[in-house]
Amino acid sequence: MITFDQLHLIPPLQKSLQEQGFHTPTPIQQRTIPAILQGRDILGCAQTGSGKTAAYLLPILQMLAPLPASPKGSPYALVVAPTRELALQIESHCTRLSKHIDVHSEVLFGGVQPEHQIKKIQSRSIDILIATPGRLLDLIVKKHLSITSTPLLVLDEVDRMMDMGFIRDINRIYAQLPKKKQCLFFSATLPSHMKKLAHRLLYKPISLDIKISNQPKNIIQTAIFVTIQNKYPLLLSLLKKNTEPSMIFTKTKKTAQRLCQLLQKEGLFVTSIHGDKSQQERIKAMQAFTNRDCSILVATDVAARGIDIDHIQYVYNHNIPQTPETYVHRIGRTGRAGRKGYSISLCDISEANNLVQIESLIETKLRDHVEHKWHCAQSFQQTIIHRTEKQQERKKTSKKKRRTPRRKTRRTR
Repeated sequence: MITFDQLHLIPPLQKSLQEQGFHTPTPIQQRTIPAILQGRDILGCAQTGSGKTAAYLLPILQMLAPLPASPKGSPYALVVAPTRELALQIESHCTRLSKHIDVHSEVLFGGVQPEHQIKKIQSRSIDILIATPGRLLDLIVKKHLSITSTPLLVLDEVDRMMDMGFIRDINRIYAQLPKKKQCLFFSATLPSHMKKLAHRLLYKPISLDIKISNQPKNIIQTAIFVTIQNKYPLLLSLLKKNTEPSMIFTKTKKTAQRLCQLLQKEGLFVTSIHGDKSQQERIKAMQAFTNRDCSILVATDVAARGIDIDHIQYVYNHNIPQTPETYVHRIGRTGRAGRKGYSISLCDISEANNLVQIESLIETKLRDHVEHKWHCAQSFQQTIIHRTEKQQERKKTSKKKRRTPRRKTRRTR
């Protein structure tokens, strides 16, 4: 078994890890830390909860530890994240890991007045800057910040940034950096458009793909078939039965807020985060959930990115997401750090095909739960039809591959 000592991490970092209860590196950390310390560009793919944040923070902190303080307004390393919540989580990780070394970090995000953030940038050295794209570019354009001498860039959850339309911002940020730099891209999935971006921006990267199909073995994934009208009473029944800390994912902000209000009326301790809430409201909700003042968090996909809370045991999908990768991100909130977790998806007839597409991506058939009073036979039957069609499609593809004749090569005399 590989240890952090074998990865040649300096003693102060190992001390921080030990204090937090981390003794052995995860697969993504074992493969990433040495490569980053060698100065290589990285294209890393690993599911949320796999330890990828520490996989890039640890070597960055080690490289910066012996350096003098960075010039004010010009960080040594820049970490870009798609959402405020993720940026805050990364900064929290960085603060804990850098406890015994003289490396300073700061976080920038939108949704709050920039004056306080500008004051911090201009008043002291910031070695590692963690930021969301919009606020970062705003402060660069207004000359409050410069990254023209920043030699290290990290893009975390690049797939989500691209889904949220940040591709132009990524290009603008990249153009501001010096010619000689080290770039690290991390994501939970590797769609084709992200591979194209990496090919364009990374220099001879080391590709590390910790397969998502091998990741959620400690998560019991269940599908429950129900009509749209019966989703709420079914969900309420499940929440009253399973009282452990839970997250509920919804498709829209309106649904998230409505569900939160309805569940609160039932006497459950619930809070919510979504795009219509102010930054202070979202921070307050996250603190309540983290401190276990409430046991249920209702969230939209965008608002939930970056939530890193180990005690979440249940993830409920109030809707089946249209993109399978979104499902992977959702269930990554439970079963973290090797713990057992549960994912329960409420599937109506219109979402049957989405469910089968998810099963195809993760190469796992979800458990079918049909013995409940809200069971919808039509939804279940439609899912079986789509599963059968998918199996036939695979068989046809497999036959075509076997039938493809090999090209005959002419022998040269």
